[in-house]
Amino acid sequence: MRKIFYIIIILQCFTINLFSQWVWQQFNPSIYLYDIQFVNNNTGYVCGTNSTIAKTTDGGQTWFGQYVGTNTPKYLMGISMLNENTGYVTGYISTILKTTDGGNNWIILKDVDINGSAFTDISFINVNTGWICGFGGNIQKTTDGGITWDSITINNGYETFRSLQFINEYTGYTCGDGGTYTYKTTDGGYKWFRHYLCDSMWAANTDLYFINKDTGWVIEDNMNNNRLYRTTNGGNYWQLISIIIGPQYFHAYSLAFLNFNNGWIGGSVGTIFRTTDGGQNWSNENAYSPGFVSNFSFYKDSLIWASGGHGAIGLRNIYLGLQKTGNKMPLVFILYQNYPNPFNPVTIIKYNIPKPEMVSIKIYDVLGKEIYSYNEYKQTGRFEIQFDGSNYASGVYFYKIIAGDFVSTKRMVLLK
Repeated sequence: MRKIFYIIIILQCFTINLFSQWVWQQFNPSIYLYDIQFVNNNTGYVCGTNSTIAKTTDGGQTWFGQYVGTNTPKYLMGISMLNENTGYVTGYISTILKTTDGGNNWIILKDVDINGSAFTDISFINVNTGWICGFGGNIQKTTDGGITWDSITINNGYETFRSLQFINEYTGYTCGDGGTYTYKTTDGGYKWFRHYLCDSMWAANTDLYFINKDTGWVIEDNMNNNRLYRTTNGGNYWQLISIIIGPQYFHAYSLAFLNFNNGWIGGSVGTIFRTTDGGQNWSNENAYSPGFVSNFSFYKDSLIWASGGHGAIGLRNIYLGLQKTGNKMPLVFILYQNYPNPFNPVTIIKYNIPKPEMVSIKIYDVLGKEIYSYNEYKQTGRFEIQFDGSNYASGVYFYKIIAGDFVSTKRMVLLK
């Protein structure tokens, strides 16, 4: 009995260590997976290129492909599962699929090969009522489980919508190419109102995420100058709260928030960033996905999953691996919030280095232009630099540290 007890303890410790970082597997390296959704901690689905749909019933440890009989291999872009059995998938070209038996059979609701619209995302609030969005400013709605669809075209067909989310049967949001605004409906998708993003640049809004009808975020991809906006009044006003500057050629593709504080951004070059303060500051999780990160899913507050390029499916425990600081010698890399903040005109930036590294600290203005650079080789310890903003205008600035594989960016405000 005692031997069995020790074995259980060892297995538990192994599992905790295993999922304290991102763990990746490749379902099929030759395909891209564009969306992932879990309906509980065990059952989840992914979809992607070559008409691929796969399912897991053990929390993502093993995945099994499901047969999808489309006319030709399709890019399946979005998935919306209502429960373990019933769900919908949409994609190129005018493809809509439905299952009522957990994916054992996929019913083809639409399957067009020519002269059809490319659908990019899908959102259902119950087994009968849902919406899809796509190219040409096209949004379609069903209230009978996909048998019939009402089509709505926004802005004369020039928009390409890439992300869609409905909070309830009346309130929904969408965004896409254009980059300076989002759209909101309050009548179930028949009329849409444009809301501009404060300080937005001309780019593509690749994803949005709302945790309730009032609070949401949208990420704008702009050539490694990825700008995050937040609203707390239902999209009537969007504020730029951070700029995520990742590795070279980093593009933000996906966005998800568990609650107001905890969120993730995924994108190209296998990169994932995490925030614990509502999106103002982001740290690179060093996920090292085999491909780009296209989407996230979590169930309650335990595990988070990700999908992406080269058949990548990732898994991580949400709350394991968080570090605490004390008065002893630092054991982990940490970039602290500057103090004071807001500041005028001088502020202090502190950081921890657990091993000797070449340290680079750069400061950017709100447009992503580098205005300050500090580079020095540091031994293990806690350090600080002083930044004098006397020669700069009031506004939002971002400071970034690079020390080996550690990369972190935070936001500060200069007020004069």
